Amino acid sequence: MNKKIPTWLGIVIIIIAASIAGICIQRAIRANISKSALPVEKNSNQKQGEAISCQSKKGTKMDLEEAKGIAAKSECGDKLAGKNVCNDVTGTWWLDLNLKKEGCSPACVINVETKEAVINWRCTGLILKK
Repeated sequence: MNKKIPTWLGIVIIIIAASIAGICIQRAIRANISKSALPVEKNSNQKQGEAISCQSKKGTKMDLEEAKGIAAKSECGDKLAGKNVCNDVTGTWWLDLNLKKEGCSPACVINVETKEAVINWRCTGLILKK
């Protein structure tokens, strides 16, 4: 009893199996991404999208006020623009700066571990002619 499966049925089975595998892979990737994010403390005074403290991979924490103080005493000075983001992968605060440089969007980057601050100009390299 050696029956052949019709070609069209074999193709349908392969497509269904590939779809199921794709869904499983997507779910696994999403699960790994959410596990890799380090916790950020929140409180009721927190603005939407703004972290109150930032944590490095080693577990060192730095609150936003400390980061702003470090920024003020560094080359970043008193030019903070208001948008503050914690990059919990690198353990750094990114505080936008009010500095003008064509083609750039500068930020003060504060390392939670070393407590050092530097300006990252985030330049695109594109300069528009006027």
